[in-house]
Amino acid sequence: MLFEIFAWTTCIFGTSLALPYVVPYLRNKIKQLQSVPTTVFDNLCINDVHQAEYNAIDRTVGQIMSATCQVLITVAAAVDLITPIHSLTPFVISYYLYDILHLCIKPYGKTKRHYLIHHAGTIILVTYGHLIQSPYKICINIFYILLESSAATTNIVTSLTHAYPASQYTIPLSFINVVIYGTTRILLYPIHLGYYIYLVRNSTDSHQLYYIFPACSLIILYGVCVNWFAAIVAKHRQMKLKQIL
Repeated sequence: MLFEIFAWTTCIFGTSLALPYVVPYLRNKIKQLQSVPTTVFDNLCINDVHQAEYNAIDRTVGQIMSATCQVLITVAAAVDLITPIHSLTPFVISYYLYDILHLCIKPYGKTKRHYLIHHAGTIILVTYGHLIQSPYKICINIFYILLESSAATTNIVTSLTHAYPASQYTIPLSFINVVIYGTTRILLYPIHLGYYIYLVRNSTDSHQLYYIFPACSLIILYGVCVNWFAAIVAKHRQMKLKQIL
């Protein structure tokens, strides 16, 4: 599994390095920044603006890569419910390792330290589940679908909002994201989590205690999801208010 993780992480990170030069919007932004004489940026204020533009590019790259990986995880988990496929664990770990690396080497990542904690916790949880050979594969796949699908829509909508802030579709897309996130993470996730805890509690497995850590971690994650949902709703309201003004 270690080789698979290394291979996937290298592939994802390599793709992220090439992305700014492949996507026309990002390529044009970089050309515009590089075409400005360096001497212009001697002034500290202007230099901050210049760095902010690069931060926007890096953030967009991270969101595109994250959305792509999250869609792949969602689709693979859905397929695995119908017909068994190769374990998702190496790819999931690789995606989170990539995002940790991306946030650590990019200047804008200094403001996203809470994601590092979330990603590290996810890697520990996924690795733990793999090591104990959890028999609740169907439940795990449903967790992937609920969590990663909403994360993907959030990243897609956020990147589109940053790229086209004046678009007439910004508010509708934001509302769709609120609905998807609220449905998957706030409504369906706790129901499925309750079912998972019910299965664990009524299991006759002699290693039942092994599943306490995943259950507790998933309960904590729900609290985090509620907090994030409140932030998404607040952001949507601010966007609507700005449109009215």
